[in-house]
Amino acid sequence: MPPRYGALFSCAATAQSPPRGSLPKRENITNLLILGFLFFISIVILSSGNSKAVIGLSDPTALETHAAIAINGDAGFTAPNGVRSGTGTFNDPFIISDWEIDAKGSSGINIIWPTKHFRIQNCLIYNSSYSINKGIFRLEEPYNGGGGSIWNCEFRDSTGYSINFNIGNNLTINNTLVKNVTYGILFYKNCSDIQIKFCDFDDINGGYFYQGSATVDKMHDILIANNTFTDVVDYTFVIS
Repeated sequence: MPPRYGALFSCAATAQSPPRGSLPKRENITNLLILGFLFFISIVILSSGNSKAVIGLSDPTALETHAAIAINGDAGFTAPNGVRSGTGTFNDPFIISDWEIDAKGSSGINIIWPTKHFRIQNCLIYNSSYSINKGIFRLEEPYNGGGGSIWNCEFRDSTGYSINFNIGNNLTINNTLVKNVTYGILFYKNCSDIQIKFCDFDDINGGYFYQGSATVDKMHDILIANNTFTDVVDYTFVIS
C-alpha cells in the first residue's frame, strides 16, 4: 500500500508542476502580450520625446485680418478688440486668437492696466515702428494679479521692439517666433514674473536703447530658457 500511495502522490505532483522550461500555451500568450505592450509603450515614449513642438503659428489657415488692438483696462476685453471667448479668470482667460494684424507703425496689440487674465495665440503681427511706447506686443502695468500668456504667435518685420514690457509682469511667452525686427524684447522700468520659453529669435538687427528707469533690485523672477537665437547682430534683450 505505501508504494501505491507514493505513486499517486508522484503522479499528482507531476500533473501540477510541468517540467522546467515548458509553460502552458495560455501563459506563453500572456507573456507575449505583455512584451508587445511594453514595446509599444517604449516606441510611443521615444516618439514623443523626439517630436518638436510647433514654433510660430499653429494654424496659419485660421488667420483673419484685424486692425491694431488697444485694450485700456478690463473693459477693453471685447469682441471688437479681438476677444474670441473667455471670462478673464485664470482658468478661463480672454482668448485673442487667429488674427493677422498690420500694426501700421503703432503697436499691434497694446494692453494697459489689466486685472484680468488673457491668452494671445496663433496671431501674426508685423510692421510696428520704433518707440519706447510701442511694440509688436506691448504690456503695461498689470495689477491685482492680472496677466496672461502668448502661445504660437509670430512677431516680425518691424523697426521697433517685438515685445515691450512697461512695468510688465505676470506674462508667459511660449513657442513664439520673433523674426526680422530691430530690437528683440524691451524690459522697461521694473518687470517681474515673466517667462520666455521655447521661442525662436531670428534676424534680430540689434541696437541698444537706454532709458535709465529700470532698477535691478526691483526686477525679479524673469526666466529666459530653452530659446533659439539665429542671426542676432546685437542685443536681443534690452533692460532700460
